Amino acid sequence: MSPTVIGFIKVSLISLLVGVVMGVLIAAGVFSGAGRPSLVTAAHAHVNLLGFVCMLIFGVAYHILPRFSGKPLYSEGLATAQL
Repeated sequence: MSPTVIGFIKVSLISLLVGVVMGVLIAAGVFSGAGRPSLVTAAHAHVNLLGFVCMLIFGVAYHILPRFSGKPLYSEGLATAQL
């Protein structure tokens, strides 16, 4: 696997960890006294969806799609810039 793919997967797993910790804190009621707990809930959803799901999809796609097409990735630099 290329270093970019490994980077995408690492970022997705870190985002999953952050999202799970935020979810546990929300469930425990830590943020109930905060002024805007809905912002914390929205941040939790964005960390899980954009951080974990999208980064994992990009990482898997950059690994699998060039093999399916039989052609190398157009630009490893652009993939690194996206990361």
